[in-house]
Amino acid sequence: MKYRPLLIAIGIVVFCASLVIASTYQSVIINGRLVTPVDSGFYTDIRYDPSDALPNYIGMNLTNGAAESASDWKVLKLTYSGSDVTRIQVTYGTWTDRTDLF
Repeated sequence: MKYRPLLIAIGIVVFCASLVIASTYQSVIINGRLVTPVDSGFYTDIRYDPSDALPNYIGMNLTNGAAESASDWKVLKLTYSGSDVTRIQVTYGTWTDRTDLF
Protein backbone atom coordinates (compact mmCIF):
# COMPACT_ATOMS: atom_id res chain seq x y z
CA MET A 1 0.00 0.00 0.00
CA LYS A 2 2.76 2.45 0.82
CA TYR A 3 4.33 1.90 -2.64
CA ARG A 4 1.13 2.61 -4.57
CA PRO A 5 1.75 6.38 -5.09
CA LEU A 6 5.29 5.59 -6.23
CA LEU A 7 4.07 2.97 -8.72
CA ILE A 8 1.45 5.38 -10.07
CA ALA A 9 4.10 8.09 -10.51
CA ILE A 10 6.42 5.64 -12.32
CA GLY A 11 3.54 4.56 -14.55
CA ILE A 12 2.77 8.17 -15.48
CA VAL A 13 6.44 8.86 -16.30
CA VAL A 14 6.68 5.73 -18.48
CA PHE A 15 3.43 6.61 -20.26
CA CYS A 16 4.57 10.19 -20.98
CA ALA A 17 7.96 8.97 -22.20
CA SER A 18 6.27 6.55 -24.60
CA LEU A 19 4.17 9.42 -26.00
CA VAL A 20 7.28 11.49 -26.61
CA ILE A 21 9.03 8.61 -28.36
CA ALA A 22 5.96 7.80 -30.46
CA SER A 23 5.53 11.40 -31.55
CA THR A 24 9.18 11.91 -32.54
CA TYR A 25 9.52 12.50 -36.26
CA GLN A 26 12.07 9.89 -37.32
CA SER A 27 13.75 9.95 -40.71
CA VAL A 28 15.99 7.60 -42.64
CA ILE A 29 18.22 8.13 -45.64
CA ILE A 30 17.44 6.05 -48.72
CA ASN A 31 19.52 6.53 -51.88
CA GLY A 32 21.02 9.66 -50.38
CA ARG A 33 17.63 11.26 -49.69
CA LEU A 34 15.86 11.98 -46.41
CA VAL A 35 12.71 9.83 -46.27
CA THR A 36 10.12 9.29 -43.57
CA PRO A 37 9.51 5.62 -42.78
CA VAL A 38 5.81 6.21 -42.18
CA ASP A 39 4.28 8.70 -44.56
CA SER A 40 2.29 11.47 -42.95
CA GLY A 41 -1.19 12.53 -43.96
CA PHE A 42 -0.54 15.97 -42.50
CA TYR A 43 1.17 17.75 -45.39
CA THR A 44 0.68 21.47 -44.92
CA ASP A 45 2.29 22.81 -48.10
CA ILE A 46 1.19 21.29 -51.42
CA ARG A 47 2.30 22.62 -54.81
CA TYR A 48 1.20 21.78 -58.34
CA ASP A 49 3.17 22.25 -61.51
CA PRO A 50 1.52 25.35 -63.00
CA SER A 51 2.37 24.61 -66.64
CA ASP A 52 -1.03 23.20 -67.67
CA ALA A 53 -4.45 22.02 -66.49
CA LEU A 54 -3.11 18.50 -65.81
CA PRO A 55 -0.17 18.83 -63.41
CA ASN A 56 2.92 16.82 -64.30
CA TYR A 57 4.34 17.24 -60.78
CA ILE A 58 2.81 17.52 -57.33
CA GLY A 59 4.96 18.45 -54.33
CA MET A 60 4.12 17.99 -50.66
CA ASN A 61 5.97 19.23 -47.61
CA LEU A 62 5.28 18.92 -43.89
CA THR A 63 6.33 22.54 -43.29
CA ASN A 64 3.79 25.23 -44.12
CA GLY A 65 5.44 27.78 -46.39
CA ALA A 66 8.46 25.56 -47.01
CA ALA A 67 11.08 26.99 -49.34
CA GLU A 68 11.06 25.52 -52.82
CA SER A 69 14.77 24.79 -52.32
CA ALA A 70 14.16 22.71 -49.17
CA SER A 71 15.34 19.13 -49.71
CA ASP A 72 12.47 17.38 -47.92
CA TRP A 73 9.74 17.73 -50.58
CA LYS A 74 7.84 14.59 -51.53
CA VAL A 75 7.53 14.95 -55.30
CA LEU A 76 5.08 12.98 -57.43
CA LYS A 77 5.49 12.78 -61.21
CA LEU A 78 2.30 11.96 -63.09
CA THR A 79 2.30 10.34 -66.53
CA TYR A 80 -0.81 10.63 -68.70
CA SER A 81 -2.46 8.84 -71.58
CA GLY A 82 -4.81 11.50 -72.88
CA SER A 83 -6.32 12.92 -69.71
CA ASP A 84 -5.99 9.68 -67.72
CA VAL A 85 -3.18 9.18 -65.21
CA THR A 86 -1.32 5.99 -66.13
CA ARG A 87 1.67 6.16 -63.78
CA ILE A 88 2.71 7.95 -60.59
CA GLN A 89 6.38 8.04 -59.59
CA VAL A 90 7.44 9.23 -56.14
CA THR A 91 10.76 10.58 -54.89
CA TYR A 92 12.12 13.12 -52.42
CA GLY A 93 14.12 16.26 -53.13
CA THR A 94 13.67 19.96 -53.83
CA TRP A 95 10.63 21.38 -55.57
CA THR A 96 12.93 23.61 -57.60
CA ASP A 97 14.71 20.58 -59.12
CA ARG A 98 11.58 18.46 -59.58
CA THR A 99 12.22 17.82 -63.28
CA ASP A 100 15.74 16.54 -62.57
CA LEU A 101 14.66 14.08 -59.85
CA PHE A 102 13.25 11.48 -62.23
